[in-house]
Amino acid sequence: MNMTKEIVKILICSLIVTGSFGCSYSLPKEQNIPEGFAPYADSKIVRAVSSDGVMYRIRREKNEPFAELAFWKEALKKRMVDAGYTFMKDEDIDMGKRPGYLLELAAPLGTQDYTYLIALCLQDDQLVIVEAAGEMTSFKTRRQEIIATVQGLEP
Repeated sequence: MNMTKEIVKILICSLIVTGSFGCSYSLPKEQNIPEGFAPYADSKIVRAVSSDGVMYRIRREKNEPFAELAFWKEALKKRMVDAGYTFMKDEDIDMGKRPGYLLELAAPLGTQDYTYLIALCLQDDQLVIVEAAGEMTSFKTRRQEIIATVQGLEP
């Protein structure tokens, strides 16, 4: 259980700090942020937080090793479950005009349970990754708007 707690702490911290990804998203930030979330003004990537502490960000990573979406779906799910997250559900999802993948996980942190959502799609030689995380009850109230925003992305 301590490993799971550490993983959740790392997740939350990684969503809070600005990160050093040096990546950006091509659409205006406002179009990529769920309703009810406030964007970080000084961020070079799309990052936002809701009033109840649900974190949200979009980032890009190189598609290395170069692989199709089917590979990344399997690799992501295996990696996260092996890391101690509890699998909740996954599904294929359209991210704008591109096929994508959505994975929802859970992890305990102290007396609370957290939800971690990861969506990804391929764009040229990059992976577009959308992440959202928060305490499970708060996340549940934000989930529909997060999913709608993910579906509306047009990388």
